[in-house]
Amino acid sequence: MRAVGNRLLSLSWWPDAGSAVLALSCLLLLAGLAPASAAQAETEQRSDAQGAPEAAQELTLEELLSKVFLAYGGREALAQMNGPLAAYGRHVAIAYDGQKSAFAYRVSRKPGKFRIDLSALPGARQDGQQAASSAVTACDGVAVWRSIDGQVHELPQTQARAVLEQEERLPSMLSRIRQPGYTFSLAGRTTYRQMPVFAVEVAHNGSPAVTFFIDQHNYLAVGSSCRGTDPETGAAAQLAADYSEYRPAGGTLFPFKQVRYVDDKPVSETMLDSVAFNVPIEEASFLRPGQAPAVHLSRPETVAVEYSHGELIMKVALNGGEPLDFLV
Repeated sequence: MRAVGNRLLSLSWWPDAGSAVLALSCLLLLAGLAPASAAQAETEQRSDAQGAPEAAQELTLEELLSKVFLAYGGREALAQMNGPLAAYGRHVAIAYDGQKSAFAYRVSRKPGKFRIDLSALPGARQDGQQAASSAVTACDGVAVWRSIDGQVHELPQTQARAVLEQEERLPSMLSRIRQPGYTFSLAGRTTYRQMPVFAVEVAHNGSPAVTFFIDQHNYLAVGSSCRGTDPETGAAAQLAADYSEYRPAGGTLFPFKQVRYVDDKPVSETMLDSVAFNVPIEEASFLRPGQAPAVHLSRPETVAVEYSHGELIMKVALNGGEPLDFLV
């Protein structure tokens, strides 16, 4: 037995010196592994600790929409896309065979009403065929009508509903959170056009839920997608829209380029030159040609009626003539 430092090392029980050296080597090896394991555990704990805040920072729906509203200049600023507004630019319609027709584009919009005017540009079609020289699609707040080269018709109910839903699928739809009839849900993180985005689903009064894709970096809506009805054919389809080239307008950011898709095929591109908010728009511009404007009373009126034989009778004079009895 001999002393090594302050420790005593005994080799008297080992059968030979070689065994003692082997044992000592094993002890030293184990001693070297212990600190490495501790260091590894410490590294793993540090890694877990660093990952914990990232998970804790996952946004809720309310937090995400707060950032969206901030990016657009406020919730009210985003809602301006619903109108009143007037925008001008260029619209390219893309047929299913890939042929393109170019139009001058103008849209007038008020809450619940809109009018889109298209006027064919010179050389409108790539194949040289004659395109429609003008087209109007409008909603007067009740019905949706369309005029093509002066031929006016009211759209069938299914197609009209599809047009209304398409007009509502704007980023401003996100501003309607907590409004009656709207349901919002956060679908989490995903990618859209190879871009990292948040997905927010919005449903309105039984209409197909619309998924808006929010850029994870600037919190602007870059696209939307839903299962719905093609406004042109009336057939069920996967509908999508891209929003890009945002520019300042009216205290908010507005997508000056919008591309629409039907079943993953582009069907139109709209490139705006200008957007103006809170501009005066004549109510008559939304009315179908030949349609009389609705009459609104400026104040309540009291009308005398008579009750006779189970009927209500009201006397009315037309064009200054004698009063006539009308059943109410």
